Amino acid sequence: MSISFKKYKERDKIACLSLFDENCPKYFAANEKMDYKSFLDKNTDDYLVCDYAGKIAGAFGLFKLNSKECRLHWILLSPKFQNIGVGSSIMLYCIELALAQHTKAIHIATSQVAFKFFEKHEALVTKKTLNGFGPGMDKIDMIISL
Repeated sequence: MSISFKKYKERDKIACLSLFDENCPKYFAANEKMDYKSFLDKNTDDYLVCDYAGKIAGAFGLFKLNSKECRLHWILLSPKFQNIGVGSSIMLYCIELALAQHTKAIHIATSQVAFKFFEKHEALVTKKTLNGFGPGMDKIDMIISL
């Protein structure tokens, strides 16, 4: 498996928006697309894309909240690359990044559809908000303690 991670660049925007579309409405509420587009336009210093065999298979950001905590933000994975280890590679990379920054916790906000994936990586549910991301899309707050 040939996986690499690189800093998001403006030229990756179309591929990232396509990733969003591939994951909507199963993993993201349709109303979140404008937020994601706006995010890509201005908050990408710590955003990365995952290259798998020459294709952008995923994208994610790990943002410092303070000296001991960070947040996994806008993690997307193409359904074409699910169940072959790419998502787990992204999570392991995020954990390595967090540990390298001496972070003690990674906060995650996900949906009722995806939270089981994060549980596999030792994330614990801290809060559930019914329809927190939009109608039918509950928000599940989680934390990975390092």
